[in-house]
Amino acid sequence: MDANGNWTYTLNNEHEDVQALDSQSEPVKRVITVTTADGTTHDVTVTITGSDDKAVVTPSKEGDDAGAVQEDVTTVATGKLDVVDPDAGEAVFQVQSNVADGNYG
Repeated sequence: MDANGNWTYTLNNEHEDVQALDSQSEPVKRVITVTTADGTTHDVTVTITGSDDKAVVTPSKEGDDAGAVQEDVTTVATGKLDVVDPDAGEAVFQVQSNVADGNYG
């Protein structure tokens, strides 16, 4: 707050509690009480709303996101992917099924 009444609130977007908010989370309210020179107070309310952060998927080691198979020779390819998602409970993969021309599992 400056002497002219201008105020700024900067969200610490890197804080784990902020990153844990998603679009289904209840908004969080922060109340900042400001005071004038004569002692009069007023509350400024800032509402923090979550959003769905995109997950980051990476291969566990180099090459784990690619494979090659050959009919009647090498019929299996494997790898491992890791997922990180700041939204609580979303750092998991969905089981893939009904994959054309092959089976995952």
